Amino acid sequence: MYHNLFRITLLCTAIAIILAGCASPTPTSDPVTEVAPTTVSTMAPTVPNDATQARLRLAPFVLGGPFMDLFINGVVAVNGGQEQVNIPDGYVTAYLFLVPGTYSIAVALTGKGLANAILGPLDVTLVAAHRYTIAMLGQPDDQKFTPLVIDETEALHKARTSANQNILFVVNNLVGTKTIDFDEDGHGPHGVVFGGFDAAPIQAGRHKNVAITADGDPNALIDGGAYDGNGELPGVDFMVGFMGHFPGAIGNDFDVSQSVPTSDLNTIDFLQGFSGADFESNGKAVTFNTFLSVIKTAGLTDLFKSGEPLLVLAPTDAAFAALPKATLDALMADPKALADLVHNHVVEAYVPRGSLAKTPGGGFNRTFTNILGAQITIGEGYTVNGINVGDIDSTFIANGTQVHPITKVLLPLTK
Repeated sequence: MYHNLFRITLLCTAIAIILAGCASPTPTSDPVTEVAPTTVSTMAPTVPNDATQARLRLAPFVLGGPFMDLFINGVVAVNGGQEQVNIPDGYVTAYLFLVPGTYSIAVALTGKGLANAILGPLDVTLVAAHRYTIAMLGQPDDQKFTPLVIDETEALHKARTSANQNILFVVNNLVGTKTIDFDEDGHGPHGVVFGGFDAAPIQAGRHKNVAITADGDPNALIDGGAYDGNGELPGVDFMVGFMGHFPGAIGNDFDVSQSVPTSDLNTIDFLQGFSGADFESNGKAVTFNTFLSVIKTAGLTDLFKSGEPLLVLAPTDAAFAALPKATLDALMADPKALADLVHNHVVEAYVPRGSLAKTPGGGFNRTFTNILGAQITIGEGYTVNGINVGDIDSTFIANGTQVHPITKVLLPLTK
């Protein structure tokens, strides 16, 4: 996904960046119910549903900003069992699934309560089947920060002309720029105003040229050059926020933050999209044809299309190829063994970003029971039961499912 580009280009020169526009108006065609929940449980439905619920996340794009807590209707927000507290600057939280309605949103200094709100309270109306980001803008010395409410669904409807496009959101909180242009072989957001956002398709594939410039001046180069990263996946969107001052030194008064990728696809369609997507990790193509075949042979396709939220640890084709041939042949000839294998890689649970740690952005350390009934512990660096399973990032897809590619097949323990 696209964050690999920034990991590379940030090492080259100072960056500043993109996207502009104004927050899209909230549609009025969908019915909205006024709600005033008093407990966290009534705000966050037990089972996420993209179609009937709304999604909301916080993106604190203030470089050097304080640690903060997120409040909804006067109480600390909870997502996946984790309180949304001690959120660091630049950390884009997971989506909260919420009953459609109007909510009071506030951000306060960590541990200080609503009396020390640094953003809001502001009323935000959430519509079913829409997802929203509240981007927090300003500079670290501000007493109050500026909210930019982004209806991502509205922006995606305008930006995406085919289901397989990758869409880039950019928020511009980079002092010293009036606008930013992002050009990736002719693709990307242009004319992004300071304090605003925009969304546009970006070029798929690994081989491309990038130029990021300020104020419509091609000579005002923020960053650029040839890119040969991992490539992008179809049907994914993500958000980057640029914060600080331009020109400035990376790590000093300029930086960029990125959300995890999001897709509206189900697990089967998402994994199929890797074939021919020109995506690599550590020099190896990342595809899931064997895992998809295993799912089909085991008769478990419906599990991944049911809409149930899952944590899917998806072994790559290279992971299966690393198994001894005799082991793989025996597995493929035994549907029951294949079903056990699939179940060993799946947890029936909503596991949002950040919930593997005690607080958002913290170290991973959480144990689950998978469908097979075995315990799996996800540790720092995304190890599974102490095994290094590669560094390919998760994507959050339909109905809160998390797909995390792994480079090792987790064989069930023999009884």
